Amino acid sequence: MQDWLPDHHQARFLADVVDSLDLRAIYSVYERKDNRGIAAFHLLMLTRLMLYGYAIGLTKSRRIEKATHDDLAFRFLAADQEEDACFGRGNTGDELPAELASAQQRLERIRQAKQELEAEAKQRLEQAGMDIHARKRGPIPKQGAARIPRL
Repeated sequence: MQDWLPDHHQARFLADVVDSLDLRAIYSVYERKDNRGIAAFHLLMLTRLMLYGYAIGLTKSRRIEKATHDDLAFRFLAADQEEDACFGRGNTGDELPAELASAQQRLERIRQAKQELEAEAKQRLEQAGMDIHARKRGPIPKQGAARIPRL
């Protein structure tokens, strides 16, 4: 996102200005006093979006929200706020764990998981008293279902 928006763009300037503002007055009104729940969105991001929207003549909140999906400058101003809160700065939540970082490690883990699943399935069959080779073809009858004799 950083690379797509030119360095001299108005949205970058506005982000820097808002970052330097003292927003404690806004935070004090916005934060709940009863300690229930959390703020839906980060106030810094909302302030950036509202100020930029007004600066370019976009004043309706629904249009600003839509612009965060469609407009690069709005996306820049809103970028990473929600992801940073959930996954930490610089992470998007789709990173692989360290033990799955290489293709070889992933394949080995898949093989291991497959063996575990097969062993579990075999154990369940043994517990159910079924032999996979002795079973006749056709649907498995439901347990507890009454058999209706043929006339």
